[in-house]
Amino acid sequence: MVDHRRHPGRADGGVTLAEVCDHVLVPALTGIGEGWARGELSVAEEHRASAICGRALARWSPAPPGRHRGVAVVCSPTAEGHELPGLMATVVLREQHWRVHHLGVGVPVDAVERLVEVERPDLVVVSVTWSEAVDDGRLLGKLLEAPRRRVLVGRPGQSLGSLSAELAAG
Repeated sequence: MVDHRRHPGRADGGVTLAEVCDHVLVPALTGIGEGWARGELSVAEEHRASAICGRALARWSPAPPGRHRGVAVVCSPTAEGHELPGLMATVVLREQHWRVHHLGVGVPVDAVERLVEVERPDLVVVSVTWSEAVDDGRLLGKLLEAPRRRVLVGRPGQSLGSLSAELAAG
């Protein structure tokens, strides 16, 4: 278990969760997805690997102690089929002291709008990994824009390190 008092904002041994995701989990999951696409792995094996990653991310998910930077919502367009990238963004944001509402995938747009209206987040992250969902992701991002609310829309191949850099850039 990580002692956030010794390593604030670090997953373990001085490594951020964005680095763990970008350099360990994403390459492993990409390889597994490619193996599934080639017929070398079954859907059960691919889902098992995803579940293992999901459990690891859940263990890293508790927010470190300290003041919150603000409220964030992590969502995906309805056309997006991968939940783990949004979950990765969620744990990275929590590590960076955001209070995060993670919605997963398959949430209808009107339900996302209502939740955002009620929670009034400072930040909305729209997770997009499928090229087929890029246009829907951009539309969802535009729909959720509001004064004093930052909206970041991901894209296929974008790293969590770049999300962290965008947040740091203000």
